[in-house]
Amino acid sequence: MILNPTTKEHFIYKRWFEQGQLDNTLYIHTTYLDNKDNLGESILHEINQLKINNPKKYNHVILGGWLEKAEGVVFENWQKGEFDTSIPVMYGMDFGFSNDPTTLVQVAVNWRHKKLYVKELHYAQDKGTNDVINICRTIPANSFIVADSAEPRLISDVRKAGVNITSCIKGVDSVRAGIKLMQDFTIFVDPTSHNIIKELNNYVWNDRKSNVPVDNYNHIIDAIRYVVFYQKHSRKTVKYTRR
Repeated sequence: MILNPTTKEHFIYKRWFEQGQLDNTLYIHTTYLDNKDNLGESILHEINQLKINNPKKYNHVILGGWLEKAEGVVFENWQKGEFDTSIPVMYGMDFGFSNDPTTLVQVAVNWRHKKLYVKELHYAQDKGTNDVINICRTIPANSFIVADSAEPRLISDVRKAGVNITSCIKGVDSVRAGIKLMQDFTIFVDPTSHNIIKELNNYVWNDRKSNVPVDNYNHIIDAIRYVVFYQKHSRKTVKYTRR
C-alpha cells in the first residue's frame, strides 16, 4: 500500500501507529531525503523555503507526517479549556442510530465576552427512544435540551417522558448562519471531550467560497450549533439551568 498520510483519524494511524500494531508489518517510510542526490538545486531550494516558511506543511507534504487537523477546517477558533460553571447551561442533542451517533453536549455561552464553553456528555451509536430518554435523565432534572428537529416524533416521545426538550431552529441557510455565529466566539473545549476535538479537527469545507461544509464529523458540532443558534433567537424567553 502506498499512502500519503492524512489526519490521525485515518484507520491506518489508529490501528498501526496509535495502537502499536506494527510488529508484524513491513513499514517503509521514504522521503526526498532518500533521493536527495538526484534532485535539482531548484527543487531542493523550494523544499528548504517551505521548511522555513511553513514547517507544518513541510512536515506533512514533504516528510509524510500525520496531521493533527485536516486542511481547511471550519473552526480554527477553539482551544482546550475548563468549562465555566458560573454561566447558565443548556444542552444540545443530535440524533443518530446505525451509522451516526446520538450526541449530548453541555453548552454555556458568554455573549458579552464572546466565549463559548462546551463539554461532551454522550456520543454513541445504536440508541433507540428509551436509550435517548435515559441519556437525557443523566443531566439535572428540568435541564433544557435543544435537539435535532428532523425527529419530531422522537422529541415528542422524549418530552412525554418528562424531559424538558425542544426542537432546534432550522430554516434557509441556518447551518451556514449557525457556523458563522459560532466562528465569532472563542470556543473552550473541555479537555476530556475527545469526540468534540476529533470533529473540530476534521470538520472541513466542501466549498469554501460558498461556505458549504462537508456533511461529516459534525454530529456533536451540530448539537452545539443548535444551542447557540437557539439562544441567539430566543434569549429573552429561554429558562437556563445553572450548574
